[in-house]
Amino acid sequence: MHINSLALVLGYQLLPDGRPNDAFRASMALATHLLENELVSRVIVSGGHTRPEYESEADVGRKLVPVELQDRVWTEDRAMSTRQNLEFCRVKLAADGITFDKLTVVCAPLHEERARFLFERYWPETVDKIVFVKTDIRPTFRDVVVNKVIYLMTRADPDEKVFLRVKRWCLD
Repeated sequence: MHINSLALVLGYQLLPDGRPNDAFRASMALATHLLENELVSRVIVSGGHTRPEYESEADVGRKLVPVELQDRVWTEDRAMSTRQNLEFCRVKLAADGITFDKLTVVCAPLHEERARFLFERYWPETVDKIVFVKTDIRPTFRDVVVNKVIYLMTRADPDEKVFLRVKRWCLD
């Protein structure tokens, strides 16, 4: 199946009580806007069980989309990191025979730098098809510091040999 425009929503770790954080809500609201206004044909929400006692980030995200649009929202529910978001979505789309002309990546402003680096490294054939759209969430000082640390860790350990353990420690 070929689609003109696909949006990829990068997951966010759920809050300790299983609810989505403000950045994830804003990303899903933006993805909904893209669907409602026919700016994308489909959305894929990527995110695994970062809080094992709750649903996956992807399933929580899909439920934030109005019911009448949910049939245009696919989920990838295994990813535990941005690298895995890309990797698992790439594999899922290829396995399902899905191709696209444009990929709209929906993310928080602080997420873009890391996502760009990872796309160039792990899904380079999409780099010239990508458009980033960012939410208007204003990050806290802590968010800025944590995201910069995660970005630097990603650059130092892009294959995530140590990264995921340290990331969990930073976010908990």
